[in-house]
Amino acid sequence: MLKASQAHLADCGESYVAHLSAALRISWTLAGAALACAVHAFVPGMFTRTASARVEQVREGILARRAGVEAPASEPGSEISDQAL
Repeated sequence: MLKASQAHLADCGESYVAHLSAALRISWTLAGAALACAVHAFVPGMFTRTASARVEQVREGILARRAGVEAPASEPGSEISDQAL
């Protein structure tokens, strides 16, 4: 398992801490998207674009990391932060 982890980090070109940070950021973003989607299931007028926007944000971030560029910053005033649950 250790060799597989070291190989993966080498493939990504990241340190353990950088990879940990990126993976946790992705995890929290997707968890928020899942929560917004669950709320949307019960109240269709809420979070109408949140899950798809977050998935696209994660996709763009992963592609940017693969290309070795800075990931785009999340947009301020996003729908998930603007609407209270």
